[in-house]
Order: sequence, then C-alpha cells, then structure tokens
Amino acid sequence: MRFEVQGELGVAEGTPATLVVKGAPFEVEVVSMFGSVVTLSVPPDAPAATEATLRVDLSWLLIAQYRKLRDLASGGPGFDAGAAVAVVTPAGPDAPATRLGPFSTAPRGLNAGQRDAVALALTPGLTWLWGPPGTGKTTTISALVAELRRRGKRVLLAAPTNAALDVAVAAVLDRLPDVDEGQVVRLGQPADLSLVDRAGGRVLVDEIAAARGEPIARRRVEVGHALRENRRDLTRLKRSAKELTPAQEAARLTLETAIAESQDLQRALDRALLKVRRQVCREATVVAATPEAQEWLKRSPFEKAGIAAAVAGGRPPARLAALTEQYRMRPPIGHVVSTAFYPEGPLVTAPAVPARRVRSRAPWATGDLVVVDTSGLHARTARRQGMLSRYNLAHAQLIAAMVGGASDELHDLGLITPFAPQARLLESLLPEEPAGGRAASTVHRFQGGERDIVVYDTVDSAHGVTPLHPWFAQGGAGSEGARLLNVAASRARDNLVVIGSLDVLHRTKMTRDAVWTFFAHLLDRAEHLPWEKLLTLAAGPTELVGGGLVERLRQDLARAETVEMWLPRAPLRHLAPLLPALRSIRGKDAETEAVTLWVEPEPDGYLPAEALRARREGINVRPLTPIHESGAVIGDAVWSASAALLGTAPGLVLRTEHAALAGAVRRAQRRRPGGAPGTGQLGDDCGRCRRMLIRYEAGPRGGTDIRYACPACDRPPRATGGRRTVSAARR
Repeated sequence: MRFEVQGELGVAEGTPATLVVKGAPFEVEVVSMFGSVVTLSVPPDAPAATEATLRVDLSWLLIAQYRKLRDLASGGPGFDAGAAVAVVTPAGPDAPATRLGPFSTAPRGLNAGQRDAVALALTPGLTWLWGPPGTGKTTTISALVAELRRRGKRVLLAAPTNAALDVAVAAVLDRLPDVDEGQVVRLGQPADLSLVDRAGGRVLVDEIAAARGEPIARRRVEVGHALRENRRDLTRLKRSAKELTPAQEAARLTLETAIAESQDLQRALDRALLKVRRQVCREATVVAATPEAQEWLKRSPFEKAGIAAAVAGGRPPARLAALTEQYRMRPPIGHVVSTAFYPEGPLVTAPAVPARRVRSRAPWATGDLVVVDTSGLHARTARRQGMLSRYNLAHAQLIAAMVGGASDELHDLGLITPFAPQARLLESLLPEEPAGGRAASTVHRFQGGERDIVVYDTVDSAHGVTPLHPWFAQGGAGSEGARLLNVAASRARDNLVVIGSLDVLHRTKMTRDAVWTFFAHLLDRAEHLPWEKLLTLAAGPTELVGGGLVERLRQDLARAETVEMWLPRAPLRHLAPLLPALRSIRGKDAETEAVTLWVEPEPDGYLPAEALRARREGINVRPLTPIHESGAVIGDAVWSASAALLGTAPGLVLRTEHAALAGAVRRAQRRRPGGAPGTGQLGDDCGRCRRMLIRYEAGPRGGTDIRYACPACDRPPRATGGRRTVSAARR
C-alpha cells in the first residue's frame, strides 16, 4: 500500500511499524520513502483503506532487551552478569589494576598512552577508554583485539551504530591482514559497503556461511545483493528532478514490489539461518555486532555509569585509560574543539599532523578554519513540508556553488548538518555515485567518520522559523547541542568550513556555555569568507540576482513544465507581469495543476489584491499560513529570497540551476493532500461565506497543526500535544 504521510515519518526504509485501519492494528514494514509518500508492505488480511494511522513505535526494542536481560539475569552459558551490570552502573572507588608484564611484541603504531590503555584492558575487570575525537581510540581497540586474539581469547566487538562498528571492524582487519576467512565475523548489515563481498576475505556471517556451501546462506546473500540493487535504482528515481513520468512510476512500482518481496524472503531465510549463523560465530575468534537498543536509548555507557561526569569533575576512576594526543585535526581545529569541549583535559596535537601532506584542495578552503557568516544574507529557515524538522534553502544554494565549482583536487569532502531535511538537500548536490570520498549526512550518522574537508551547515538563522533550536540555544557541557557540534567539527582533518548566521548563533549576551565558547574561539581564529566572495570563488551554479528580477523569472517560466512558489505576506508587485507566462504553462498530467502559488494571507484572512487577480485569471493560488520560506522552483531553477520573492522589496535573491537540487527542494517544500489539499491541487471555497479556505500549519499556541478552514466561519481548534503517530492518506 502507498500513502501520503501527513507529518515527518523520520524512519529508515525497512523499519517495522503498525498500521491502524479503523481501529484494527496490522504489523507492516516501510518499503520506501519517496518525499512524503510512504510505501508499506502489509499482510494479506489488511483491508484496503483511504486513510489510516501509522505508528512507528520503537519501544519493541526495549521490550526485546528486557526479555533478553531477564533470561540472563541469573547467568547463562558464557555470560557474566556482574560484568554486564558494571557497564551501566555508576563507577565507585576501585583499586588500581595489577598490570601485566610488557608485551612480548609491542603493538605497532601506538603511542605511550595507547600502549598503557591496551595493557590495562588486558587485566581482569572493566576498563574505560576515554579519548576525544582523533585521539586513536579505534586504533587502540584494534590493537587490543589483535593482542587478545594472539593470547587465545575470543572477542565480542560491539558498538551502538553500524557506522561506528564498521570503522572498528576495518581497523581490526587492517591490523590482522593475514587472518583466515571466518575468524573475524560481522553480524548484521554494514553501513560500509566495502565490507560486502570483501576481496581480502569475507567477514559478513551470511557470506561466510554461503562460501562453506550452505544453500540457505547462499540464497540469503543473493537476495541481499538484489535488494541493494533495487534500492540503488529506487534512489536514482528519487533524485529525479521533475515529477515522474508514467514509465518511471511503473518502474517505481516494480522496484517497490521487488523490495517488499525481498524483505519478506529475507525474514524467512533469517529464521532458517539462525543455527548456521550460530555455528559460524562459535568458530570465529572475533565477532562484531551492534546492541540495537543503544541507539534508541541515546545514552552511552560513559554517561550511564557517570564516567563523563567523573572526568569533568577531576575524579577519573582508577580503571580509566585516557588518551589526549590527537592525530586527525590540524592544530587550529584541534585547539577550538579542545577549548570548547575538553577544558578538563586539553588535547595535544601529534607532531606528525602539522607536517601531513594536504590531499584535498578547494578555492574556498582558504584556511584550516573558515567561517562563512550568512548574517547579512538573512537566509530563511523553514520546516520540511511546513511541519517539523528544519532546512535552509539559501545555505543549500551556497553549498551547491561550492560543490558545483569544485575541481578534481577535492578528493575527500563531508557535508554535515544537524537537520535531516537539510542533509537531503545537500545529498542531492553530490553525483549519483559519489566518488573520491564525498558524502553528505546528518551529524548523527557521521559519527566515527572523517574527511579532509568538512563543511558544517548550521541551518538555523532565526529568520523564518523561530526561536533558535535548543541545540544552539542550550549548549551546556554534555548537552545534545554541544555533543553534535563537537562531533561535526572534529570530523575535519585539514579544513573546517562553518556556514552559519553568527549574529544569532553567537550573541555576546548568551550564556557562556560550550557552544558559545566554540563559536567565540572559531570567530577569533578563523578566516572570514564573505558569502558574496564565496559565490565568486566557487564558480558553481548559484548566482546573486541583482537587477532584472522579473525578466529572469520570465525566462525560467518560458521553459518550465512545473512551477511552485512560496510567497510570504507582502504586496506582490512583481506577480502581475508574470501572469501571461504562468498561464501558458501546461503540465503533462491533466489531473495535477502545473502551477501552485502558495500565498500568505493578511491576518484577516484576505489575500493580497495581486493574488486575487491571478486567481481570477486561472492561476492556482493557494492561501497558506504561516509561510516561512520565500522562493520558487521553476523547472530546474531554484530561487530563494530574504524577503517576499515577488514583493516590493524582495531583498537578496539567489538563483541555482541544478536539476537534482530542484527535485529535492520540491520534496522538502511540497504540501500534500489529506486534511488540507496540497501542491498541484486546487483549493476550495467556504460553503457559507464563499471565501477561500486557508491551509493552516500552526496551532494557536505555535505547535504543528495542519488544518483547512475558513478564517471567518471556522473556530480554531485547540492545540494538540506531541504525538508518536503519523496520519496517512491512501494514494
């Protein structure tokens, strides 16, 4: 079944969920997310429905964990309940560990602190390895695993996310180049596809079992390959700049059906493979896996056991091995990160880092630390489809210029942002098959990674959506905002470029917390690159439009098949000259309006006179409030303005011609049907007073509340609290 989602679903493809149809629940699985359209794999007995509620409740992870822990509470084969509890129990006073003698063969590539950490971890008891980013924790862990294996021990290597686990597995394999196939085993599906069908020896449990002649495992590997290929093809369709053609829609349906069938077959094969996998793991000396509940709980053992607080208070436990020498960040980057986030134990940059050869170059990476202050641009922050998470179109256009004008010398680039909708916009700027280590992601998903050049897009500007997100407004030590900023900045090896509206992100009267300290030292030490100069240096597809705004818009309209505009409250002086060009646009789909103009009405509910004239002349004008964004997608051209694009004073206007970005912006901004008709659909009039019904996207207390009402005849509903459900309308 395929539905239009009225809200931010925020889950990955393959996630289990519950579909509630007329009060009856059915267990389903998310096949794909295509903009705000979700395709679900449903059981045969689920009835057809035009509307339903999708519950994405991840509490089943906690229930599964509780049952597992209950079974193990009294101990089990090879299970040490005391050691497990110690990981999440506040650390008390403990005696110093009895150190073993020196290594028979010292692990290669370790400094003194790392060697001490390995030695401590080889003694009985729980050892805490504490180290800021870039200090070589992964290197230390790989050396420890290799030494334990040399001593005849079996090792379980666990991490809270797939990305973090893959980094650790790769480090272990690098330290054990001659290990026999089947000795290092990776459970689950890796985020790092280089571990799939690995040339240097298989590590995935199903591939190892298949190589040993297990027919079920071989079939499971084949299904996995087919599933990845189908998802890759579906991703290519998602990146389509325009609405899908009938042939593409048919291909999409075929792919989604194949994905659903593969997922169902995978589950059946997984049940049959359980014994085979256990046998492979019993014969391995190193087994790597994620504890899935950790991602749901979002608390590390360091926090739960009070280690972080103890270190910050100068009371480190006896069995803590601290690493302070970092090997990743150039000294200026390391200094800012250290000062803001590690005042209790400043980082020391290894001598080899300043002498390291620079591999990646870009004309706008003019220093180790670069700030692109967009305060004067007045870039507007909006909400994806008018509802939840945030994005900033003007920032994405600046980054489009940076990426589009990059040369072959830019080998290793990371585009990072705290907000998922912005990450999707940035991802559209990369090639379909990103090469040379270029990647775009949220900060959460980039943990454990590193790049030569990191561009960190803060998104939030306090123009449009207000107030500032708590990640920036509440940045005390240990807060989510401080943690995200720390992770983002410390991914950079050679160049860190921060794009942000610093007039609001760093105010002199703000509390001097970790986030404030970071921006203070960044502004003091970084090279300041004006955003106007950035456009000149980058030479990408983004331009600052000065005079001739109406003529430039008219030229884009002349070759466009679809147009969507978002016009905040203002006298729309530039709309009238564009009406002939707007009337001439005829889309390919007779059931969908090719033009949609979202216009914010006056407080009394009336549209500007120019918008009413456009409606009388047959243009699809839709009242919407509030409108935080200001811009348009006209064919492959993306426009943004600091004020109303077609207003008397549009402010600063950017134009980017980029097909994939245009498609991504459409998906981010497109309003959908359901309780309130959306993009490509005609609005309705009130049946009593004949005024146009308005699409409202905010409740009386400022919360998200989509409704379709007459400003004169309908009383505003009471504000609703946060929900863990998402409404869906059947397509």
